[in-house]
Amino acid sequence: MTLTNFLKEYQLKLKSAQKLIVRDLDELEKNTFVAYVDEGKDYYDVQIIFDDKKNIKETSCDCENGGICHHIVALADFIAENKSEKTIVKKTIKRKLSETDVLLETINNEDLRIWLSETLSKNKEIAFAFKNHFGKNEIILDKETIEKTIQESISSVIGKRRKCETNEVKKIVDALNVSLKPILEIVFSKINKENYAFLKLIIHKLEEFNYDYYLSSNRILKLVENLEDLQLKNLFNIKDFEEWQNAAKFYLNLIFEEKFFSSELNFVQKIYAFSKTNELQNKFIVTALENNFDILFKDLKENYLINFEIENFYLTVFTENNLIEKYIHKFNPRKFRNDHNILLIQELLKLNQTDLAEKYCLEQIEGNYKQEYDLPYVEILVSLYKQKGEKQKLADILSNYGKYMYNIEDYLFIKENANVEKFKKYRQAVLTNAKYSYQNGSIKAFDFYYEIKKLDQKRKDLFEMLDYSHKLEFVNKYKEIAHQLDEINFIKTITNMSFYGSIDKQSIDEIVNFILSKIEIHTLKFYLKNVRPYLSNPIYSELNKVVND
Repeated sequence: MTLTNFLKEYQLKLKSAQKLIVRDLDELEKNTFVAYVDEGKDYYDVQIIFDDKKNIKETSCDCENGGICHHIVALADFIAENKSEKTIVKKTIKRKLSETDVLLETINNEDLRIWLSETLSKNKEIAFAFKNHFGKNEIILDKETIEKTIQESISSVIGKRRKCETNEVKKIVDALNVSLKPILEIVFSKINKENYAFLKLIIHKLEEFNYDYYLSSNRILKLVENLEDLQLKNLFNIKDFEEWQNAAKFYLNLIFEEKFFSSELNFVQKIYAFSKTNELQNKFIVTALENNFDILFKDLKENYLINFEIENFYLTVFTENNLIEKYIHKFNPRKFRNDHNILLIQELLKLNQTDLAEKYCLEQIEGNYKQEYDLPYVEILVSLYKQKGEKQKLADILSNYGKYMYNIEDYLFIKENANVEKFKKYRQAVLTNAKYSYQNGSIKAFDFYYEIKKLDQKRKDLFEMLDYSHKLEFVNKYKEIAHQLDEINFIKTITNMSFYGSIDKQSIDEIVNFILSKIEIHTLKFYLKNVRPYLSNPIYSELNKVVND
């Protein structure tokens, strides 16, 4: 939602939020805002991320309240008050000299140097900023330089302490952005093995600091993400296509080496995804991946997770680029990896390899320890058996799993084709599950349950169902049927209901208008006098207001 709508939604928290102090507001990157929010002696690291349309996309706070706390509301209110959507053109105004400026003009250079030297010796943070601003030493890039630069940036804020306060993390990140800038310029100047190793070392040392100091703020990890984004942008900013090919090949070759890490595969996946915006680049990436496929899969790595990740990546690439028919025999289903397995099975079905698809589905069902995990495979088997007209197989699998699927046609099929005992067991299970599901908001389960009641000639059980559901949307959908079944029971039921969740004003209006169109005012007034409404029932309140006006 927009910032304005967000503040309206959490208006109850706004009053207390406005008593808090918001400071150090910073836009880490476009549409990502972070700040500290002070509450008494405590302070919290708060973040709000907007999408390109200025809707709030994500929020976070390191307090223990969870959800949308009043610290997040405070930051949202602060942004709303201080950030204008309009571009402000600032006039150049000659700066008025401060007392410090006037005093500086009266001090001779030698005295100033002595005072500055003494101040810098006492304040490491200022000394660090001074050295990075005025130092012009040529950088000799090596492991020691990187480790020393990162350590000095950290020490300039917290010294030798083994604890870092949340409000100090921002200062450290600011120091790192300054000190690492010349190093990163060298690292990103050319894509090769040496510079890549330096970048990995920087990331490793930053992550090491984050975990060693148990930082609750995510600013260091966000800095790491920014470095990885810069790495990707650096690659795709290369204009010469031959140079770009060589650079892309360097990164691709990382996963074709004997040992590689999950992070390297993740970066290759990002390269592939980014290349989709350019047909020529995408074709090069896909071809390079295909050319190395057989070599890569000849000697699978010992790490199971890496094995799965790279196989799943290749399955996705081949599926998206019409290469799967050529290589599908190389892929296998993986235990407890439903997304991978379903994609593989769906491709087998497209190639009309139905026997193998059925085999893989049954294998996964047999291996799972919870029936709920079997449902994607069950749905495929149900569709497959229906297409083939294999009634016995269909009846067997629906008897076991139909209780999760809420399909009236399947219910009738089981009743007709399964034995009596199996059907009774299925019916009891599916009704129990459906009742539980519609009480938790599933309209599909509600529809199915009512269809069963109709078959059982118990249509008036609808009122009990609506009462148990506590859902306004169910009442709105079934209002005409309920009214036709029993007008007075309809009024009693909906005015005595307590509704869970947010109340949709539009649904209330639709229900009220429907009742007013079907029932005369004097009759409705009589009905309302003879019901015992639930306290604060919105339908009763609206109807009572109309009949008493």
